[in-house]
Amino acid sequence: MRHSHDALRATVEPLDEARLRQQSYASDWSVAQVLSHLGSGAEIFGLFLDAGLSGAEPPGGDAFPPIWQAWNERSPQAQATDALATDEILVKRLESLNADERDRIRLHLFGTDLDLNGLARMRLGEHAVHSWDVAVALDPAATVAPAAVGLLIDALGSIAARSGKPSKRPLAVRVTTSDPAREFIIEATDTVRLEPAEPDGSVPHLRLPSEALVRLVYGRLDPAHTPLVESSELDLDEVRRAEALHRMAANAFPILTNIPPARFLRMLAGSEIAIGSALIAPVVPGLLAGAALTGFSGALLAMYGRTPALRRPGSIWPSQAGTAVSKDVWMLGIGLGLVTGALNDRRNGS
Repeated sequence: MRHSHDALRATVEPLDEARLRQQSYASDWSVAQVLSHLGSGAEIFGLFLDAGLSGAEPPGGDAFPPIWQAWNERSPQAQATDALATDEILVKRLESLNADERDRIRLHLFGTDLDLNGLARMRLGEHAVHSWDVAVALDPAATVAPAAVGLLIDALGSIAARSGKPSKRPLAVRVTTSDPAREFIIEATDTVRLEPAEPDGSVPHLRLPSEALVRLVYGRLDPAHTPLVESSELDLDEVRRAEALHRMAANAFPILTNIPPARFLRMLAGSEIAIGSALIAPVVPGLLAGAALTGFSGALLAMYGRTPALRRPGSIWPSQAGTAVSKDVWMLGIGLGLVTGALNDRRNGS
């Protein structure tokens, strides 16, 4: 915790307000807002520590919103300054515990029985990963601190179980990591399990640094921040593409939620091919082809309208992520043109 705190302080203290307002890796948060989250987290973990020492019940979820609100109301500079100060207080409290206090800490938190090591590891995971959210916004080559990775890598199972997305189709992947070296199996059905395992050549295999696996479990292994990985019988880019497209489509049209991402991607590709073939096939009436193209492009634009990440804040204009989808407006124009032309031809007796 001390190492992670000191590294964050070294990153944050030189930042002016413009840099604090800069977007962090977390798409909905600025750098200052990430720091605000770390500051409120330090305050909340202080309450957990109090409960663990006294034997009282830890505070419930109703205690958190007032703390978050107080932090949200601060200026970006105050969020940064106060976060470092509040985090320093928590770290010093942990450092000052005597042997009896360390042994006495026990509490039930988020469905898990924790001692001091478990509580500190939970805070370290939050701190190290959000520190990376800040650091990578300033330096695209930033990585999660190696010291933190070494402490987190063997405790990823509970995080994966809580944050992993169930799979309608059973999935098993063997994962070999380096720095430090580990062997895991990831299994996803109606639940997600990540556990140590012996080498098994019967399932797809992924080799990557432990730092990358930590970020994968915490939802931070996008293509732009993925180191060199090796895989057999597993296309990581295809998995990412299917998951991202399916997530956006399911948010716009909840009926798609239960379709597995890989199947959804195949269905989408098949629809594109079928509509493209209909447009060039002379035997397909223009009205039918135009209606299909209008429906398809209209669904894509509806997804664009219902997915805030695809648009600039408060605007209909596309963000960088939404540019490709927004261009589908021209397909809608073509489809409507075909339908209108076919109806006019019918009206004129052509």
